[in-house]
Amino acid sequence: MNALVTGANGFVGSNLCETLVKKGIKVRGLVRKTSDLTFLEGLDIEPAYGSLNDRKSLEIATKNIDIVYHAAAITSDWGPMEALRRANVEGTGNILAVSYESGVKRFVHISSIAVHDCHGKQDVDESYPSKAALSSYCITKIEAEKIVMEFYKKYNFPVTIIRPGDVFGPKDRISFLKMVKSLQTRTLPYINHGRALFPYTYVENLVEGIILAGANEKAIGQVYIITDGIKVTWKKYFKTLTAEMGIKEPVYSINGNIACLLASILEFIYRTLHLKNRPPITKYLAAHLKDDIHFSIGKAREELGYKTEVSFEESIKRTVRWYREYSQNIT
Repeated sequence: MNALVTGANGFVGSNLCETLVKKGIKVRGLVRKTSDLTFLEGLDIEPAYGSLNDRKSLEIATKNIDIVYHAAAITSDWGPMEALRRANVEGTGNILAVSYESGVKRFVHISSIAVHDCHGKQDVDESYPSKAALSSYCITKIEAEKIVMEFYKKYNFPVTIIRPGDVFGPKDRISFLKMVKSLQTRTLPYINHGRALFPYTYVENLVEGIILAGANEKAIGQVYIITDGIKVTWKKYFKTLTAEMGIKEPVYSINGNIACLLASILEFIYRTLHLKNRPPITKYLAAHLKDDIHFSIGKAREELGYKTEVSFEESIKRTVRWYREYSQNIT
């Protein structure tokens, strides 16, 4: 079995590559020549240098490949629509078309639960309507999914869509590192005292779900939500994380409605002044921290045999252990 992982050097992509290699799969990773390949060091992976918007490089990358795991994407909830659409929508269309032309047998598209505008709801499943209202990222993920499913219906190309929840774990050098810094400097507040549920998804559990989907014929043409399936609040998460790290949990809380208002004001200012950086808080993030968001993973359990191998407590321990090792290596 020969697999291609796009975004192989990223958070989810590098964890996926590592697990595939451990399972004896021959892995090729699509990366840019300028990419930081730190997380792929020591792994028996063939690099394929290219871009989702360079068809020639994609043709080379997909040669003799059996399955493509498309994990590459811009995942920020802030940024110009043009850049997000080029990467998340056009890029998906390109790798999808080239994979089909190259005779790839399976295509697993990594999407996001962000396609569901379901703030304030629990036990949401795959049938819940896709509706993006809060960010360009949500819109482009919906558009990408539409391309994937239309390709399946038109060409009978064997695709599967995975919608991960909020992914945490080792090798997250973007969101997690920023969050830890805010915790250490005591500048990260709770929203509504951290009472809201959120779709916790440990990356190693997610990777197992992705691989199960790619190996199961029943998954062709299907969409699966993958989270840890547990009901955990932001309060419990931060309390457990800070205890494991030996630092104090957030000490103050902001009213959710005020946080949403502040996010709206900041977004208006940043857009008006054409500021390139991301605001400290966005409307999407504020709503995400304010309201319950919980998903059912019943479909993945029943059809894929998916189950979470790593517990919540153990996942926190593994993440903190990685963080300490990574921090020592970069200082």
